[in-house]
Amino acid sequence: MKKNISCDVIIPVYNSIEWVKLCIYALYQNTNTSDLGKVILINDKSNKETTEYLRSIEQKYFNVILVENKKNLGFVKSM
Repeated sequence: MKKNISCDVIIPVYNSIEWVKLCIYALYQNTNTSDLGKVILINDKSNKETTEYLRSIEQKYFNVILVENKKNLGFVKSM
């Protein structure tokens, strides 16, 4: 009997909206939804455009959790 194992994905984000869009697109195009657990986007105090995009992604996909840092913590602390 095969167990259904899903994988959570954590994506730290600080601006670079073009790369964020490509990353999220690639994730959903190349991953079976049954294999994908939670997608945790960590907004590390990005600019307004990036923040609005991340909020729209949280609304679009049922498994996205958006964490918004109140100040820029950097990669290590955000993770």
